[in-house]
Amino acid sequence: MNICKRLGCDTLILKADSPSCGSQKIYSGDFNGTKKEGSGVLTALLTLHNIKVEDETNYSLLLDERRAADHSEQKTSNK
Repeated sequence: MNICKRLGCDTLILKADSPSCGSQKIYSGDFNGTKKEGSGVLTALLTLHNIKVEDETNYSLLLDERRAADHSEQKTSNK
């Protein structure tokens, strides 16, 4: 957590479905491959500290959003 804050991270990309890193679904813990809705332990902690967590399945959407926001900021600052 402290490393994220020191580096100014507001978003992290972590492993999908992981019991610790999952951000939308996690493995149920029954060791049969089933998943359930929810967040992993680390993801929950990061979210409590206002750090957004995405997974590798949707990081390209996140990058597109960041590029659009950066482009919008550049237009505003060039006026």
